[in-house]
Amino acid sequence: MASEFGEKWKRRSSVPIHALFDLDGKPTKHAKKMIGDAEVIAFFDVMTGKQLLVYGLDLYKEVVQTGTSKEMRGLPLVVSLDRDADELEKLLALVRQVKGKDDYEEAQIPAVELMKKWGR
Repeated sequence: MASEFGEKWKRRSSVPIHALFDLDGKPTKHAKKMIGDAEVIAFFDVMTGKQLLVYGLDLYKEVVQTGTSKEMRGLPLVVSLDRDADELEKLLALVRQVKGKDDYEEAQIPAVELMKKWGR
């Protein structure tokens, strides 16, 4: 079942949004490295339980179009946050700063669907 899969995935790899920033609200070096290294980035909204893609749409499209699984270098990065508390915008800004773009508005793909393509 997708929700059971999503719960396992979330628990295994979710990073709280606050762990990405120092006390002054600036991204940490470690956070920038995690964002930079991730091929797929999603968020888990702690208030609604939704998981949506933030970065990795090109990879998703490639997998869907070819119908084959592509080896990812590592686990996807999932950030837990409260979308209603402006935390999503902080994450998107960080992703844009490090990756040069985000895929959030265009994608709107449930992250669990993306992970099914890799059997994660």
